[in-house]
Amino acid sequence: MVHEKDAEPRVLRREMSVGNTATLTMCEETVLLVSSPLYARRQRRDTRAGTRAVSCFKQAIMVIRRFLDTTRIKQLASDNTIGRFTAYEYLHEGFAVLAAQAPNLEATLVAAKTAGYDHVNIDRTELRDRPRQRWGIT
Repeated sequence: MVHEKDAEPRVLRREMSVGNTATLTMCEETVLLVSSPLYARRQRRDTRAGTRAVSCFKQAIMVIRRFLDTTRIKQLASDNTIGRFTAYEYLHEGFAVLAAQAPNLEATLVAAKTAGYDHVNIDRTELRDRPRQRWGIT
């Protein structure tokens, strides 16, 4: 016969959320480089102050975290206390702002040729300045 005081105590387990602050290994200038065009876009669209769930600075950090370590959308949303759909919207807005700033391939190649380079590396793919091959009868 087991007495109540000899019985193993029951442990109540509850799910809990543990907060964690992300640490980015980059300088503040990099975050400002991304957040400045986001701020300019909001100004162009006449976005009223306080109507967005996340500031431009925090939105830039979200975009950078996604690029640096492919942080999951669920985690980004949780860290900024926003919904996943809103996190997706903010990320895609950040991607669009960055893409608008990037030079196109033709402009990059012209600038490289003007600077005297004979090749350009794009995403680790080397493009050499070669004569074009012609197919068919020449």
